[in-house]
Amino acid sequence: PTTHESIAINSLGQPYVAFKDGSVFGKTSVITLENDVWVNVGEPGFSLDGLFGTEHHSLIFDENDVPFLIFRDLNDDSKPSVMTFNGSEWDYVGEPSFIPSPVSDTDIAVTSDGTLYVVFREAGKADKVSVMTFDGSEWVYNMPA
Repeated sequence: PTTHESIAINSLGQPYVAFKDGSVFGKTSVITLENDVWVNVGEPGFSLDGLFGTEHHSLIFDENDVPFLIFRDLNDDSKPSVMTFNGSEWDYVGEPSFIPSPVSDTDIAVTSDGTLYVVFREAGKADKVSVMTFDGSEWVYNMPA
């Protein structure tokens, strides 16, 4: 089974779907529709190995149709990770699991100048909302809870 789906449409109208993929032990997979056939974007199950998988996926595209994905990694104490597709594989944006406490309800956005923002409820801050931006090398709080 699949769960925790997120869909985004690139500028060409092509849908992409990120999800917790039961066929690869609950790790994250992304698929896209090409010529009426759903195909994998990179390898299926590209998130960290472990028994628990991922959830709370949110997928977006920047102005150049580069996909970005945030998710909560249950294999690393439910901490958030952000990844991007480089044309052949998924790479982490900054460090995986970039804060020390568990999160839920993750979301991601990108500005026209390419600045990435993420938002989530952070357990280490009494489940209040936190907003972070990527400064080119690491994730920094933009609005601490």
